[in-house]
Amino acid sequence: MSAHELQAGWTEGLATIELHDAASVALVRQAARTAALAAGLDAVAAECVVTAASELAHNVLAHGRAGHLGVGGVAHATAPGVEVVAADFGPGIRDVAAALAGKSPSRTLGVGLSSVRRLMDELDVDVRRGEGSCLSARKYARPPLAPSELGVAGRPHPAARVCGDDACAVRRSDGLVCAVADGLGHGAEARAAAARAIAEVRRGCAAGLDLRALLEAADRALVRTRGAVMSLARLDRARGELEVVGAGNVMLRVLPVGGPTRRFEGTAMVLGSGRRPARAPRSETLALGPRDLVVLASDGLRTGLELGEPGVRLAHPAVVAAHLLAGFARDHDDALVLVAR
Repeated sequence: MSAHELQAGWTEGLATIELHDAASVALVRQAARTAALAAGLDAVAAECVVTAASELAHNVLAHGRAGHLGVGGVAHATAPGVEVVAADFGPGIRDVAAALAGKSPSRTLGVGLSSVRRLMDELDVDVRRGEGSCLSARKYARPPLAPSELGVAGRPHPAARVCGDDACAVRRSDGLVCAVADGLGHGAEARAAAARAIAEVRRGCAAGLDLRALLEAADRALVRTRGAVMSLARLDRARGELEVVGAGNVMLRVLPVGGPTRRFEGTAMVLGSGRRPARAPRSETLALGPRDLVVLASDGLRTGLELGEPGVRLAHPAVVAAHLLAGFARDHDDALVLVAR
């Protein structure tokens, strides 16, 4: 899977603008204003979207070498909105916490990212070290009572150019569906299997499939690949529910702001192997608190995940993901972690 394919997954379903020079930014501003007004945002909110889109485009040009920006409609439970997605080919954000806080020493990615966070209602940050980054920012006609945000942090095996793990998150009317897939082994063939599983999740989400059906679709699609393991979660904040299902050893943890960590273990099976497990993939529905963090991680991270100081749990999910990757990644494997709130 190339960086171009990674970007295509990030911007799937959006009309995109290729970012290659300053003239591209003018097109971005026009597209952002048109989409914001079409979504019913007032003039002030629309200008926030335009400014945020401009910041994201400038940062791609300055730090991501090249990339694409897409704009499209989105909605939460009670209001329409607009989403701006910027995907680049850069090395990845070095210090996500500093970037979100705007603490970079000069006008670098940190300044723009902190501005985007202030201007928009929600921000997702997906950083694949050495492959690229994706920033997804949303603004609504009426801000959500409980913003839904996520962070992804991944890096390849030290001897490989690409990470053999992949992830996605899809917002649907019934909640946020998250998936992490871990291709067997590492390197390009592992990534191809993981990416195919994630592509099936995106397709199945568009068709409205439930989690078990998504897992079954991925199992069929991975025949004649190296195979992968995968866990999926659907966060329904309105109902306070978390639905989970898993095949193999992709970790799934629920980290409340206060209280013990809750764990879910998937069924022992490999997607694409053609062998039926002794029992059907296990699924479970758990209670989900309004500030609970949901963590999915490949086995490139050690199982005893701990966040340490209480303040980390309250940070943006991208900061939590970067913290977990830095503290718990194994030296001899790919590693990827997704954190959602």
